[in-house]
Amino acid sequence: MGEQDRGKRLIALFLLGMALFNFPLLVVASAGWTVLGLPPLILYLFGAWLGLILLMALIIERRAPGPTAGPAAASPPEPR
Repeated sequence: MGEQDRGKRLIALFLLGMALFNFPLLVVASAGWTVLGLPPLILYLFGAWLGLILLMALIIERRAPGPTAGPAAASPPEPR
């Protein structure tokens, strides 16, 4: 993945985060019932936050495909 692709994906992730934490979706998650004693808004906020962090880690840590990994690819060429 090139640097431009990585940047585009991070911008898209930022926009997704803006949409997830925007008013309409927060209202849907603020129901009057509970799940295991927790309001769904709290579960939604922490779940969306965790999801964004995991997606960001995937985008940032993904490496571009290169030469085959191994000792031969990692060692410098021998001097002549």
